Amino acid sequence: MTYRLSAGNFTTKDIVPNTTLNRTNVTARTTATLSEKLSIDISATYSNQQAENRLGLANSFSAPRNYVMMPRHITAESLEGSMMDASGKETTWFTNWNWMTNPYWQRKYELNSDSRDRVIGVVSAFYQISPHLKGMIRSNADFNFRRNNEQEASNGISNSLGSYTSGWSTYKQYQGDFLFSYDNKITEDLTYTVNIGGSTLQKRDEQTTERTDGGLAIPYFYSIENSVNRPSVSYHLSESRTNALYTFAQFGYKTWLFADITARNDWSSTLPKSNRSYFYPSISSGFVFSEAFDWRQQLLSFGKIRASWAQVGRDTDPYRTNFSYPSAGSFNGAPMYQLDPSIPLLNLKPEITSNIELGTELIFFNGRIGLDFTYYRSNTRNQILPAGVSASSGFVSAIINSGEILNKGIEVQLKTRPIESKNFKWNLDINFAHNKNEVISLTDGLETYQLFYQWNLTIEARPGHAYGDIVGYGIKRDGNGNKLVDANGMYIRDDKPKVLGNYNPDFTGGVQNGFSYKNFSMSFLVDYRVGGEMFSGTNMYASGYSGNLESTLEGREGWYASEADRIAAGVAPEDWVATGGFLAEGVTADGSPNAVYVNPELYWGQFSSWTNEIHEEFIYDASFVKLREVTLGYNFPSRISDKLHLKGLSVALTARNLWLIYSGVPNIDPESSYTNGNGQGYEIYSWPTRRSIGINIKISL
Repeated sequence: MTYRLSAGNFTTKDIVPNTTLNRTNVTARTTATLSEKLSIDISATYSNQQAENRLGLANSFSAPRNYVMMPRHITAESLEGSMMDASGKETTWFTNWNWMTNPYWQRKYELNSDSRDRVIGVVSAFYQISPHLKGMIRSNADFNFRRNNEQEASNGISNSLGSYTSGWSTYKQYQGDFLFSYDNKITEDLTYTVNIGGSTLQKRDEQTTERTDGGLAIPYFYSIENSVNRPSVSYHLSESRTNALYTFAQFGYKTWLFADITARNDWSSTLPKSNRSYFYPSISSGFVFSEAFDWRQQLLSFGKIRASWAQVGRDTDPYRTNFSYPSAGSFNGAPMYQLDPSIPLLNLKPEITSNIELGTELIFFNGRIGLDFTYYRSNTRNQILPAGVSASSGFVSAIINSGEILNKGIEVQLKTRPIESKNFKWNLDINFAHNKNEVISLTDGLETYQLFYQWNLTIEARPGHAYGDIVGYGIKRDGNGNKLVDANGMYIRDDKPKVLGNYNPDFTGGVQNGFSYKNFSMSFLVDYRVGGEMFSGTNMYASGYSGNLESTLEGREGWYASEADRIAAGVAPEDWVATGGFLAEGVTADGSPNAVYVNPELYWGQFSSWTNEIHEEFIYDASFVKLREVTLGYNFPSRISDKLHLKGLSVALTARNLWLIYSGVPNIDPESSYTNGNGQGYEIYSWPTRRSIGINIKISL
């Protein structure tokens, strides 16, 4: 019988005041052999996480928005020292909109917190039925309890009445599975293993949210009972179950030919009865030709080719095949329910992905050079997505099987050891990846699928295009591609949106160097992205709303000088021909070069004009090169660890996100994004990327 107990703690403070995260994990495990044939394995993990004042990813009421908009003569110290007036109301020195807050008020009074407790238990039993046949039965449970609170202070700019929201959720997952495994030989050289198993997975997600209504009766007292009106309460419950039967077999001939075959069938409660059952198989093989042909010479130490074909099925979230009535809060204490704004698909099909992969692994000169090459082709059909519908239908979206998407590409890894001596070693690893995707088709009647929308710019999937087109408004052009300006020297906006770019890169990769000298070690990783575009709302609004970017300085002195001359001459603005300012690149309707100077404030303001934006000027090449990580380490010699009665002792200093070597996007991190989902390619008011430096001490007992 064996026992194991481990514990860990992680605590961090963010660059923003009052933002912390604390996580503690404890794991206990025991294994026991009860007889020659029966053994058990029992483990339990408890995790507790406490977070204070999590930050919105982007476009929130946050410091980045304020600093992008704020005039340069306003200091952070003045905002911090004057966040509240004599009457207790929030104050700030500058607002583009009437809900724009003081960032220091927000970090002190607009607070949130959440706590999570998670318990995972696993019990497994193994029985050796015969010399070649064994069985396993396993059960596990995963309980996740979450509590969150949000508070808005009374007398704040965004909400003068104050508010408090409290929510809690319970997520429970139960899984049981069994597996029988039989292994034997057909001949002395040909071996096989056959496995047959099944599983059942049940999920239950329960959520309750309470909100104050009408503000806080007593300012700064955060409790649901402190609601001016009767609080609003909403409740959500979803349950699902998936059953599966599967089999897989492995075959091996000598030590150089292998094949794996799998087959699985799932039954999901989230799909309609007619499509509830879906089957997906796979087959893969590997051939170590260096062993088969005895080519293990000094030049080629190891050579292998591999090939596989696989299908993977996927179901969906619960309650997407029938009309449902989710909670809509309460009114005067009575619960309310509403018709789900998404139209269900009664004949919803499972999503199926088919994948083909070919590859080779080659090792030369006894490990000094290694090459791994992979080609893949993946085809996904019947993607399950919500599509927008006309508001006249009474709904917001409809669940659809959206068509077919193709992905294909290559991945290459080159591992080398250019220098290797008794005391010094240099490892150089290079990786490269290229992926090309295409939307083959959408569902009938759908010409484009909108993945994301914000301020008249969308991220879309269009047949014949790569997934992730950036679609927005551009500048109208003549037949020769010249930008068109009007009589006032301002650009003419296109009547209709168009594709301005696509967020998919042409290729990505990295280069890692590792050096070791005696007990010292050092490594650094540089990674890169080439190609693809992104839209930066930060640059657009910092140009058009505040003029806080260096690029907006062009033409200011000339405009001020022209205005001084006009005032001195006593000429009205409409009768004056400006002698300086910003001169937009472009031509007039008759093809003549633009010669009209405009106020730089008006020039940049035309791009971010509310509901009339021109996005084209703020579409950038999203390429970058970064020094991603540097590590310095020292492995203490055995004479020191022995004195401390240790088996080993080492220390390492690690730094991440140290240097943005090159970026095609000004003023922001090119990896910034509005969302981690389908909003990739859109950025606005993002927090800066954190640089981290840490020390790792490893002790072996």
